[in-house]
Amino acid sequence: MLADPEPVIVRIYGGLGNQLFMYACGLALACRHQRPLRIDVGGLAWEQHRPFALGNFDLRAPPASAAEVRRIRGFSDSKLSREWFNFRRSLGLTGNTGFIRENGWRFDPKILDISGPCYLKGHWLSERYFADQAAAVRTDLRYRSPPAGRNAECATQIADCQESVSIHVRRGDYLAGGNESIYAGLDRDYYKAALAQLCQHLKQPRFFCFSDDPQAARRELDLPRETVFVDHNGSAGHEDLRLMSLCRHHVIANSTFSWWGAWLAEHPSQVVIAPKTWWIHPDYDDRDIIPARWLRVANTG
Repeated sequence: MLADPEPVIVRIYGGLGNQLFMYACGLALACRHQRPLRIDVGGLAWEQHRPFALGNFDLRAPPASAAEVRRIRGFSDSKLSREWFNFRRSLGLTGNTGFIRENGWRFDPKILDISGPCYLKGHWLSERYFADQAAAVRTDLRYRSPPAGRNAECATQIADCQESVSIHVRRGDYLAGGNESIYAGLDRDYYKAALAQLCQHLKQPRFFCFSDDPQAARRELDLPRETVFVDHNGSAGHEDLRLMSLCRHHVIANSTFSWWGAWLAEHPSQVVIAPKTWWIHPDYDDRDIIPARWLRVANTG
């Protein structure tokens, strides 16, 4: 009896949007080369404010065992094991382990051709890592249960609109902890220009605004009077993401969260508006984040 092939393991960390990119990259690689997928959530132990956010999706991938991680990556999660591995690697003594670390922010086509068992660590912020396996990604990212309560009501409201538009306004952590020197600004002018461009394609749009600071969005952005502010989900970000993905068209922020809201909603007539500049930090390259079919609008940069 043949043994099961060794898996692709993908490390999961960060917020919901980043976790989705990591999972999608790992799943696509596993499907492409007929290997099982495992997820490693050990990185979340270092981010106490970032829980595992994919539990509401119908994922096929179980957690990786400690033995699988150690065997394929070449070291365990202990500090001693990691330091010993790094020391041996500095001397060229680690051999051909399956540990694959992302090298920069640009799309790396070599990742697509990795056929052996491997351990992926990185953000993988490009659709090009999984575009050929989009159907498998969408299958795994189905929700385990239907919306309930106010989310069911909002889902019906969105479904009743022929031209529903999701608008995402992200503030929160983008304005703290030094992130202002990393992320490009999105001000009133960006949203005004984005909506103006979007309305060139639509006749009767209905806007649904999602934000981690809905009061600021109401106060500072010149949104149409009939805009629905979806402000009841609090920390249940997966519910906001689901409602975003039910909208037909999207104005996204420079946020992987609303990126996925738009991507999961894709249909032939979809219009997505994204900021032209994602990051302003000189070491960050954003050229591969936005799919070519989406439209770009200038922001403050």
